[in-house]
Amino acid sequence: MENINKKIEQITSELTGDLTIDRAFLKREIDLALADKEVERYYLSFLTTMYYYFSDVDNIDQFKSVVASDPHVADSLCIMLKYLREENEYDRAIYLGTIGAETFELGMRKQELYPELLGTDYRNFDNRIEEVLYFTQNENNHQLVVPETNYARFYNELAGILNLNGDAQKADHYANLALKWNPFSADAYFNLSKALLTLGDYDNALKAAINMLNYAYKKNRMADAYEQIAHIYTALGNYKGAIAAEAYAVLNEETPERVSDLEALIEIMTLKAVPTSEQLMEYLISEGIRTSPSKDIFSAAYLLGKRSLEKKNDELALKYFTIAYDLIPLEEIKKIIEEIMSRNN
Repeated sequence: MENINKKIEQITSELTGDLTIDRAFLKREIDLALADKEVERYYLSFLTTMYYYFSDVDNIDQFKSVVASDPHVADSLCIMLKYLREENEYDRAIYLGTIGAETFELGMRKQELYPELLGTDYRNFDNRIEEVLYFTQNENNHQLVVPETNYARFYNELAGILNLNGDAQKADHYANLALKWNPFSADAYFNLSKALLTLGDYDNALKAAINMLNYAYKKNRMADAYEQIAHIYTALGNYKGAIAAEAYAVLNEETPERVSDLEALIEIMTLKAVPTSEQLMEYLISEGIRTSPSKDIFSAAYLLGKRSLEKKNDELALKYFTIAYDLIPLEEIKKIIEEIMSRNN
């Protein structure tokens, strides 16, 4: 790793700031790296990500050639998209992301990399919990094939930028592609729900938001899901449902904006106060919306914690038991967490 960091420092020091010169330099380094059968993935990904980031309409043919030869193309393109999103360069991100997707999808079809085979699932996962959920639900014992590059994450990032840029139709398309690769992605369901809400497809927007809630396990993401449900109910004129969902968003992660939205909804309904927690819970449950954490995700986190503990990996055990405890605070899990922490202090 030390040698890779030195190589990266050297490459960075040789960049001039002139896009034409730097692109040509990075392309040469990429070609050399691809010719090296022992090249480190991290180093190659650094080179391709830098090249993609420096790209634009004036070097698009060479951009396509790099995309076509990149063995980890979706990962590098995804990092590029994140950089451009953070810099609010939505148009360039969408242009390069769309061209990149078209290019590697063409290569996938030509090479028949992922043929439709009965009993075979091609999947990406963002974490081990999603992987456990897959095997739990794999009742037909399908063969699992996990590509070396995360297409789902790339498609979801592109869908998010398209939503930010107001192109809900394309965001819907790429969010669905993300879910084809990873049907357990709470983030992809979130982007799908946003796109469908903008398009006025409220029923499917609500289904996507509920799926987000079913697969989210962090408090802030569960709050986002409830808030999205509140937005959909508001669009439908169902202010009772909106209040219930927004109240649960505040319960999971209170922010001034959410409290303000909840107060505004209460004012619209001319209520004097938020309904009782029992009333809120009953209403959401009647609508098929969970008000408690997913037991499937809890079980997956607990299982991963136990396995990590058996392998004497306290760091991972602590991570997964903490996730499980945050979902369902059982005394048994609290004791395990305390034992791990005392052992490592």
